[in-house]
Amino acid sequence: MDQSQPKPLPPYPTTDHYLVRQLADDLDGLAFGESDWHFNFRTESNYYRPLAQAFLNAQAGWFLDMRTREWVPRDQLSDEQKAMT
Repeated sequence: MDQSQPKPLPPYPTTDHYLVRQLADDLDGLAFGESDWHFNFRTESNYYRPLAQAFLNAQAGWFLDMRTREWVPRDQLSDEQKAMT
């Protein structure tokens, strides 16, 4: 029987962590865009938690591998994906 090690998880594996929720709330109140625009960019509120999770994990060196849709350390990304980080 193969007993493989569980995959390591990023520091913020879900959007339910209190720091993710706090940053998401802060992002929701932030206006993106130039202040003299007739409108500032706001997005659907459902996107703030995943965005906050991505920011916090990236600060810790973890990124979402677009091929596998899993969080991985930066050194496990393809060269093409590393160039985008």
